[in-house]
Amino acid sequence: MQQYQSHPMVSKQDLLTWSGVPRSSYYYKRGEGLRGRKPSTRTVTRDGKQVDNQVVLQDIESILQQEFCCYGYKNVRDELKDKGYLINHKKVYRLMKIHRLLFNRRIGSIGVPTTENCKGINLI
Repeated sequence: MQQYQSHPMVSKQDLLTWSGVPRSSYYYKRGEGLRGRKPSTRTVTRDGKQVDNQVVLQDIESILQQEFCCYGYKNVRDELKDKGYLINHKKVYRLMKIHRLLFNRRIGSIGVPTTENCKGINLI
């Protein structure tokens, strides 16, 4: 394509049409970094004050360090709401995911033990 661009009778548009390459593909330049809006670095409290996300992160860590605490991001969001933050569950999830604070296991019943599952264990 480069060799034919210098020819005065052939336009770039004609070359693209002849070769079957769309103009958008020819002029496409990939963007740098992640797509979309940049995540916020501040959080608003009920008083209208803006605090840095590091302060929120310290509060999240203090919530998770309570004894017998295995909160997920939604329960942490509720605790932060009680502390006075106006914060979305998606933001709490993002902060906890970035700093590896998510609790990955599901907690629930494992079912009724059967004799097949409990061989060699006294259930009485």
